[in-house]
Amino acid sequence: MQQSISAASYGDRFHQSVNGTMIVIAEDNAEVGRMIRSFVEEIDSDVIEAIDGSTAVEAYERVRPDWVLRDINMRPLDGLSAMRAILEKHPDARIVVVSQHQDASITLAMGAHAFVYEEDLGSIRDLIAEEIIRKNEAASTEKRLTERAPLPRFEA
Repeated sequence: MQQSISAASYGDRFHQSVNGTMIVIAEDNAEVGRMIRSFVEEIDSDVIEAIDGSTAVEAYERVRPDWVLRDINMRPLDGLSAMRAILEKHPDARIVVVSQHQDASITLAMGAHAFVYEEDLGSIRDLIAEEIIRKNEAASTEKRLTERAPLPRFEA
């Protein structure tokens, strides 16, 4: 099931897709935003589009997405400032910086989960898909462990 909502219309809704992945895309270039969206929709995700850093911070606060995919060069609030604002309140936030201009080491040192150059957008899909697989495997293992029959009790 795929559902896409824009930042202007998300309101109080928090919808989880079949695999439970919600993504905020913060990109001020509409063409790049569409390309990113096309890659992540292939993994059955709900997508909220934010046109700037301020909207992305607001969207994160409202829906607590699994991922934030963000550009750096945005106005009025740039991507690094928005990332810093999110990570200050939510240090476990998974933010992937998508840029053609920034040095990856700077954003990773600031707490980004990953860095992807715009020329390699397909790796975003792979990164998120791998995380979903790991999450599902961990949940499956935990479920098996909790569903095991109790050990027999021996009384003396």
